[in-house]
Parts: sequence; structure tokens; C-alpha cells
Amino acid sequence: MKTTHMANTDKMVKQILTALLVVAAVILSACSNMTAAVEQNEVPADGKSYLSVTLGSSRAALLPTGFTLASDKTLSYELNGTVSGGTEKTIKTWTAEGSTPAYGTMIADTTVYVDSGLWSFTLNVTKDSAVVMTGTVTATIKPGTNELDFGTLVEPADGTGSFSVTFTYPHVDADGVSKVTAGLYALDGTEKIAAA
Repeated sequence: MKTTHMANTDKMVKQILTALLVVAAVILSACSNMTAAVEQNEVPADGKSYLSVTLGSSRAALLPTGFTLASDKTLSYELNGTVSGGTEKTIKTWTAEGSTPAYGTMIADTTVYVDSGLWSFTLNVTKDSAVVMTGTVTATIKPGTNELDFGTLVEPADGTGSFSVTFTYPHVDADGVSKVTAGLYALDGTEKIAAA
């Protein structure tokens, strides 16, 4: 009886080891694509330094109704850059192509290349020939693919615009609302913006 019990135990151990080996083989084969992703960042045969542009958290930024960075087809994106010791130049401009908004063409573009070195890049989002959002990053560009993440874009400091606010409240008798005071504040809430 001990021999049968030991034979069953040996058989069960072999089955468990076989199952673990199969699981390990599946996991290792799934990881094979990780090396391909790493190889994409190696120096390409042409030795060029390529750029990949993203907006990080701006992709889901809270913007006015009808204005979204990722889907508004009236926007265009312009990437300007200055290599250390050089002058600023326009590197690439993206516009909507067919049903794809400019944002989609920009993040899918893998053909943007520049010389290696220390760069300052500015990404301008334009609507109706006016810059509505902008961001700047500094990066050391090396041969291979270099990701530029502009994070949250901001409105240009010299931008202008207009808005209107309408308050509706009941004013039935003399004890109703008689005065409304409003102010404009910077996004951080620390500075009151003077009325023009």
C-alpha cells in the first residue's frame, strides 16, 4: 500500500511540476515583446535622433465646452526648438488629416528627427491663427527615439480673450438680492486679476 501511495505522490508531484513549467513558459513567451520595445529605443541604423511628442496629462485636461486637445479638428500643433547655442526654428507642424485630428497625427508621427544635443522645445496649440495653449520642455536628445512629454499645457501669458457671466436670481421684494460682487483670480487662486 505504501508503494501505491508513493507512486501516486510521485505522479502528482510530476503533474504539478509540469503545470508550473507550462505556466513559466507562457509567462516567458509573453515577456518576449518587452525586448522588442527596448530594441526600438536603440540607435537606429541611420544614427538619427527621432522625437515622439506626447501631452501627458493634458490629454484629459478640463477645457471649455467644445474644446478638447485630442479631438478638436480646428486645432493645429507646432513644434519649435532651439539647440544649445542656436536659434529657434520650426521643426514640424501638424494639422488634421481627413477624419484624424491634428493631435492624432502628431502622436502617431515617427518621422520627426533633429540633431543630437541639448534642446529647448516649445509646443504651440493654435486655433484660428492664435496660440491657445503652449508648453516648453528642455531635453538632451540622443540618437534613437526621444520622448518629449509636455505635460499640462498652459495658456500663453500674453493671450487675450473674452467671456460673459449671467446671474439669475429671484428679486421679488426689497429683502431680495440687491448686490453681487465678483472677481477674477488666477488658476492658483492667489492673485486677483484686475478688470480692464
